[in-house]
Parts: sequence; C-alpha cells; structure tokens
Amino acid sequence: MMYFGTFERNLDEKGRLQLPSRLIGETDETYTVVKGLDGCLSIYDSKGFEKFLEKLSNLDTFDPDTLAFVRMTTASVTPLKYDTHGRLLFPKEVLRAHGIGTKVTIIGVLDHFEVWDSEAYVRYSLKSSLQYETIARNLKRNG
Repeated sequence: MMYFGTFERNLDEKGRLQLPSRLIGETDETYTVVKGLDGCLSIYDSKGFEKFLEKLSNLDTFDPDTLAFVRMTTASVTPLKYDTHGRLLFPKEVLRAHGIGTKVTIIGVLDHFEVWDSEAYVRYSLKSSLQYETIARNLKRNG
C-alpha cells in the first residue's frame, strides 16, 4: 500500500489513534512503529515492514555509524495493536520517548506513514518549506 496526505488527529486518553480511512489497509493488517527521523514515529504495515527490514539487513554494519543507526532503529521496533474501530494503540512509553502529545499530525510517506506531534510538525514543515525548491533542484541534478 502507498500512503499519501496529511491528517490532523487527537490521541485519546489511552493513546489510541483513529486512522484516516485512506490509511487503512486490509482489516486484519498489523502495524509496526519504529523511531523515525526528525522526531516522528514511522508506521509500517506488515508488507512495508518486511521491505524495511530487508533494507536494514543490506546495510554495512561494519561501519560504526551504520551499526548505530541499525541498533537504535531495531531497538525501537514495537508492534501496535489495531482494533476493530480502526484505531492504533500506542504504548505510552513510546509516545513519551518521542515527545508525542495528544494533538498529532499524520503524513503519508509512500511506503509508510509518520505520526508527529503537531507542534513539532509545524516547525519542521516551516523550516523545510523554505528550502523546498532548493532541495527539488538538487534532486534533479543528483538523480
């Protein structure tokens, strides 16, 4: 499944997140959360998580920086409970460790989606949008 779009949501008191219908795959889907970049949580469905692990497995772990990345990433892997109401239950310690409050922004990022604390996403988005055209031009030159 491919993920696109931006959605604003609130976590309930138990840490449950109502997923937008556009982000829900198969009804028996399992989801996994890993430490994302820039302070977000990266959420993968089962097929996406398999591909993600394959990419990690192909990295050169003899390089100290790569090994540190793989260690931190794999240590953060947490399966998420998905209920019949289309909600993901996040463990409170995962939310706390990543500074995720009750107001969250969900963004689709092709093979996964990210959950951000809404205030953190606004800061990231403002900073990145100022560099958007420069980044796009550099991608064209490099790709």
